[in-house]
Amino acid sequence: MMALLVAMLVLTVHGNEPVAEFLDFTFYDAMDKEYHSTRVPEDMLLNQSICLDPRIVLIETSSLEHPEYIRQAGILKSLSHQEYDFLSVVACPTAHVQEGYHTDGDTASLLVEGEGSFRVVLLNSSGAVIDSWNAPVSARQLRRHIPLIQPAFMAADRNAIP
Repeated sequence: MMALLVAMLVLTVHGNEPVAEFLDFTFYDAMDKEYHSTRVPEDMLLNQSICLDPRIVLIETSSLEHPEYIRQAGILKSLSHQEYDFLSVVACPTAHVQEGYHTDGDTASLLVEGEGSFRVVLLNSSGAVIDSWNAPVSARQLRRHIPLIQPAFMAADRNAIP
C-alpha cells in the first residue's frame, strides 16, 4: 500500500512539471538584419558569421526616457559585451530605435504591456524565458545567468544600447 502511495505521489509530482514559457519575436540589428528569438545562433551565423549561443536581455519599456530604462541601460553598459555572451534587445513602441538590437514598433507594442511599463526578460537563445523582472536588474544578477564568451569567439561591441 505504501509503495502504491509513493508511486502515485511520484507520478503526480512528475506529471505537473511547469511548462517553460517561450517568447517568439523578430528583432533587428543596427544594419537592419533580421533575427528571431527562437533561433539566435543560426541567425548570428547567417548575419555575422559568428558561432555564438548568446542569452537575450530583452528590455521592454514604454519610453526611452523611462527612468528604469535609463538605469538598466547603464547597468548593461557596465557589463563587458566582450566577456559576457548576451544581446541587449530594446522593445519600445513609442520610439523608432535604430541602434543596437531592437524590435520594430508593432512587435514592441505586442511585448510592452502599456504606458509607464518596464520589464526585463532574460531568454536563452531558443526563446525560453530564464527569468523576468519588473525593475532594473543588477549586473550581479545578470552575470549569474549569462555565460562568458569563449576567448576564440570574442567579438567587438555587439550591443550598443540606444
